[in-house]
Amino acid sequence: MQLPRYHPIVPFVLFGGIVLLFTSLDFLVNSTLYHFGLVFDNAWFGPYSWIYLFMYQFAILLLWLPNRDMRFMIFGQAFFWSATQDLVYFMLWQGYMPAANQDWWWSNYRLVFGSWTTPLQITISTIGCTLAVTAILLMTVRGYRPPKCACG
Repeated sequence: MQLPRYHPIVPFVLFGGIVLLFTSLDFLVNSTLYHFGLVFDNAWFGPYSWIYLFMYQFAILLLWLPNRDMRFMIFGQAFFWSATQDLVYFMLWQGYMPAANQDWWWSNYRLVFGSWTTPLQITISTIGCTLAVTAILLMTVRGYRPPKCACG
């Protein structure tokens, strides 16, 4: 069975919808469930984070498969690994960013660097997404075309 191909912009639009869904789920947990007595604990946050990671990767893979367009894969991975979805959460759902000196204790980057703050998150998101968009533009200018689908 051959997967249908679609316009190259479609995975980007669908990915935007997925980001909205995932960040709204985070908002539900952070704004509602804590008011009903949920208490942070690594016993539930660890598995929640792994599920979150695998669902993002699964969504990126499913959106990439029909066209096999590396431009989308580059953008999706840069967006995810730079944790830009955290900025979307704060700007869209919470309505404000954490204070510049607040430690982002939930961020995986904190485990690597010892601490993580809003300016560091904005920096890595900006760099990651800028590099991804630059790579996509260079690929497009140089005539990159996704490979023909050999899936059927």
